[in-house]
Amino acid sequence: MVLHRFIGLGALLLTLGILPVLAQDAPVIPFDEEGPVEEVPVSDHPIRHLPVLRFRSSDPRMNEAYRQARAALPNVVSATEKRHGFFSPSLALLIAVKVPDAEQPIEFVWVDTIRRKGDHFTARLAAWPRRIPGKRLRDEIVFVYPQVYDWAVQAVDGRYYGYFTTRVLLKDMEEPQRSRIGVTLVPRPVPQLWR
Repeated sequence: MVLHRFIGLGALLLTLGILPVLAQDAPVIPFDEEGPVEEVPVSDHPIRHLPVLRFRSSDPRMNEAYRQARAALPNVVSATEKRHGFFSPSLALLIAVKVPDAEQPIEFVWVDTIRRKGDHFTARLAAWPRRIPGKRLRDEIVFVYPQVYDWAVQAVDGRYYGYFTTRVLLKDMEEPQRSRIGVTLVPRPVPQLWR
């Protein structure tokens, strides 16, 4: 399986000033391989009417990262939602977006400045999208809950909870990048209160 090493770094890399260097890279998602089938909504219609795109990932570490991030997501959303559907500015989400590319029909991108509007969310792109037509860094995007695959919340000491996909990728990174990114993460990805 080919999976780009820097999927899932989004807002963290933007904060560290590393993102511009990696902006030309995009993850490669394998299809029709062994692994669980994921269903990603392809529009912002009401959830019961959403068509889905099915894809398979053969990376068990990344599948486990998605599973762990999604298991904690209800508590994260509950803890970070403020008044009138706004969320804490320290929250970022990794969402899957359908793109018009037959070989790589999904792009994962980090978003922030999140707001709930009925049964969907709006947010700003926190990383440069590579293949989302007409979208640029900081543009608004609409998505629904099932599109969320990872999350990050900044702790009071400036480090980050979450970033499950980034934690997987850290193991394959070389120094000094591994240390530069690793020190920005809280050792346990989920705060005790949210477990």
